Amino acid sequence: MIRYANLKNIRARRLKVMKFKSLSIVLILVCGCLLLTGCFGASASPKGWSGPVAHNGSLYVGTMQGKVVAFDDIGADGNHYIRWSYPDETTIPYLYSDPIIDSGSIYIGCYTGKVYVINASRGYREWIYPSEGYLGAIVGSAAVADGTLYFGSSDKKLYAVNIATRTQLSWSPFETGGKIWSTPVVYNGTVFFGSFDRNVYAIDAASGAKRWEFSTEGAIVGTPIIYNDILYFGSLDQKLYAVDVATGKLKSGFTPFKADNWFWAQAVAHNGSIIAASLGGTIYALDAESGAKLWEEETEGTIRGTPALVNNRIVVGTDEGSSRGRVYCFDADTGEKLWQYPSADVDPMYSIHASIGSEGNVVYVHTTNQKIYAFDVEQMGTEARYLWTMSTGGGE
Repeated sequence: MIRYANLKNIRARRLKVMKFKSLSIVLILVCGCLLLTGCFGASASPKGWSGPVAHNGSLYVGTMQGKVVAFDDIGADGNHYIRWSYPDETTIPYLYSDPIIDSGSIYIGCYTGKVYVINASRGYREWIYPSEGYLGAIVGSAAVADGTLYFGSSDKKLYAVNIATRTQLSWSPFETGGKIWSTPVVYNGTVFFGSFDRNVYAIDAASGAKRWEFSTEGAIVGTPIIYNDILYFGSLDQKLYAVDVATGKLKSGFTPFKADNWFWAQAVAHNGSIIAASLGGTIYALDAESGAKLWEEETEGTIRGTPALVNNRIVVGTDEGSSRGRVYCFDADTGEKLWQYPSADVDPMYSIHASIGSEGNVVYVHTTNQKIYAFDVEQMGTEARYLWTMSTGGGE
């Protein structure tokens, strides 16, 4: 296990250099893909990397075919099936958002600039926003709190929509200086989100008044988390920050942590630590009070999707290039690698760009060949196997 930088072997250092050199290309391809999709027109094949979301024994995900699907019997070893798929005959182009489930409805944004609200039980569309026209491209997921739908857009605006009336709040939208791909976080009447303009914003959820903003040296693409009234978030300046939610000031005693590469995925909190994965494929556990590194581990690829924390285990998916990737499971306290799939001496599976879903002991992985894999995190060793796999449609 790699604990500190001075203990890394030659192979790990060489891998890190290769990752660093290729990272600019990776980000250009990622952002370029997203930006260019809006120019392809209706005839293009829908794409995206929506993460699976488990809820009450069902699994919901946006597919690369431009559908939102609901799987049933996901906890069993067989007989998994798609309960419904929306829409029937058309598609929703470019679903990069994860489904958000609230009060029996699913909220999911698409890159063409609309948010769809779908009945979670039966799979029909309840409403769409806006009902006419389009907003800027939506990449991040939505948030629902106190009867209001919040989401960011590539038109540099954060929107707030009253769910009952399906109209914007009087202050909406709130405009920033850059695209908003960060998923908003609503906490104690405040909405927190990041922007490509290198700032994190805190605005009053009722009035839209800006409470504070915090500047970094890089775009904020990922989603913040709140732990013990501290906002933790990563930036494309390769640093992870901790900011007081009330004041917007850097947490006293916390030194922003400089990683090997940019932070894209949302961090997770665990037993006084913040665990964050860099786009370069390294996973860091930091002391939540000081920012000091507790442990770090390397994977063989890049990590864009948010890890899942299940039963003291942290699970991530990677992209190792050439459309290949793996799933890794680490002990959240020590960083010890517990298992990976496939094992090191087996060819990788398809790439994983999406966040990892979870429910109970099981995590759900959405790969770029349009398949969902279910893994039991309690499996140990290099002989880990998936519980089941199912195509979301059109996969190999």
